[in-house]
Amino acid sequence: MIVASQVIPVFLIEDSRNMQSALAELFDVVGGFEIVATAATETAATAWLQRSQSDWGLAVVDLMLDEGTGFNLLQRLKTARPRAHVVVLSDFVTPAVETRCRAMGADAVFRKVDAQRFSAYLEQLSSGALDRE
Repeated sequence: MIVASQVIPVFLIEDSRNMQSALAELFDVVGGFEIVATAATETAATAWLQRSQSDWGLAVVDLMLDEGTGFNLLQRLKTARPRAHVVVLSDFVTPAVETRCRAMGADAVFRKVDAQRFSAYLEQLSSGALDRE
C-alpha cells in the first residue's frame, strides 16, 4: 500500500535519456516520488526485476525500447508487485494499444504529449487518492 506521506519509489523504463531527465524533473515538481531504478531495454528491466528486492510503488513504462518492448514487461511488473501502480507513457498510444495495455496490467496509459494528464495522475497518486486497499 502507498501512504500519501511516504515517498513513492519509481522504476522508470524509458530508453531516451532526455525523457528520463524530463520525467525526473516532473517527479521533483510534483513531489513525493524518487526514481530507484531505470532501464532502457526489456532485458535490463527484466534483470532488475529478478535481482532486486527494492520496494517500488510505481513503474513508468515506455512501449518502444532500445531492445524489446514495454508490452512484454507489463505482466511481469504486475506479477512482481501486484499492488504497485504500472503506467504506460509512450508516443505509440492508440485506443487499441490502450486496451491491450490495460488488459496486460497497466493501471493507466498516457501519450507522452499528455504531460498535463500524466502530471495530474501523479498528483493523485502522491496524495494517496489512488491507494490500493
